[in-house]
Amino acid sequence: CLSYQPPRSRMAGSWPRRLLRCRRIPQVSLLLGATAGALHQFTTIQGKDAAATGDGFRAGDFKEGLPEYSMNEVRAHDCPENRIWATYKSGVYDITEFIARHPGGAEKISMAAGVAIDPFWNFYQMHRKESTLNLLESLRIGNLKEEDAKNVSQYDPYGNEPERSTVLKVHSQKPFNGETPASILGENYLTPNEVFYVRNHLPVPDMSDEDYTLEVTGLGVGNSLQLNLQRLQEGFPKHCVTSTFSCAGNRRMDMESFKHVKGL
Repeated sequence: CLSYQPPRSRMAGSWPRRLLRCRRIPQVSLLLGATAGALHQFTTIQGKDAAATGDGFRAGDFKEGLPEYSMNEVRAHDCPENRIWATYKSGVYDITEFIARHPGGAEKISMAAGVAIDPFWNFYQMHRKESTLNLLESLRIGNLKEEDAKNVSQYDPYGNEPERSTVLKVHSQKPFNGETPASILGENYLTPNEVFYVRNHLPVPDMSDEDYTLEVTGLGVGNSLQLNLQRLQEGFPKHCVTSTFSCAGNRRMDMESFKHVKGL
């Protein structure tokens, strides 16, 4: 059985228009079943802004000796013809050559052309690991003027996440990924909902019951459907299925010992 947690209303945030357009595509996070070691080998680095140098410098800090640019100057560099710039905290970066090599595709990184990447990385926090931030610093060309750096949105889309059981073995907080401890998997034939493993790539969708709509459409669908939450909960027969779920990242650390594996 799948457990459902009612959505909540999200606080308004300041997002770039490119990101708002991107969010037309629904993104869903599920809290699903449990299996032994499902997330046992999942690791990530959270809360690090790259390894500090001897003087404590971290990615995005103001860097002495580099030219300063205003946000208006950065916005003018939003196409290959003018070079593509982006900012992170107090840093200005020329990402033109890197766009074609972006693991997530050129289209996604181009959404940040001429703007701050902070709001994007607040959402996709898997970027905030040492290797990514060191790569970003290698593209550094200058500093963002102080008054503009202060105006960059630091809205945290993970700021209203649901509470989780303290029993879970946490592998990352943003996005949240937690493992059911092997010591308690055998205590119940069906793993209790509160200690199911959690495998998220993004924040838990946060909306009101009234705003939630499921659209059913696509190839082979004659007439598309718009279903609200009440109809989904009350308008269809319910079935209970006993099943085992396993995370696709299971044993990734074991595989990493032989060869680098892509993924979160």
